[in-house]
Amino acid sequence: PPEDTSPDQPDLYHISCFISDIEQTCQLLSTLWGLGPWRKVQQKLEKDWTELVSGEPCEIKLAFTKLNPIVLELIQPVTGQPYWYKFIQEKGEGLNHIAFSVNDWQEMAARLKSAGGKMVAGGVQDGMHWGYFRTEPGGIVVELEEKVGGKQQFQV
Repeated sequence: PPEDTSPDQPDLYHISCFISDIEQTCQLLSTLWGLGPWRKVQQKLEKDWTELVSGEPCEIKLAFTKLNPIVLELIQPVTGQPYWYKFIQEKGEGLNHIAFSVNDWQEMAARLKSAGGKMVAGGVQDGMHWGYFRTEPGGIVVELEEKVGGKQQFQV
């Protein structure tokens, strides 16, 4: 590993997979590798929050577990046809993005955009800015999540 990191380097926060059945996936990962415990939540997302995602209300299930030092996030679309649903339909289940927790969301989003990144989803939730950016070359989807009060929003 590199000896020094830049003070501007964001914190790798989580990796995320989009899946069709959160219960079965959590059980499989627990059985295979002992992952868990899982923190599970279900969220209803309103139109104004998901404008870039689908433009319609939807509901998703999320599950989080710690893979020290990062978090594994699973997302299952439940209702509607949001970004997560469309990804599964087009590409199948699997790894979708890596997320970085950043102090200055606006600055980091501007950096991604200036390098050709295209924001494909995003919004503000509980005062935290977030966004998915598709990058070129490579097609890696990067999520930026703004630290609130200097801390990552979701704790496992």
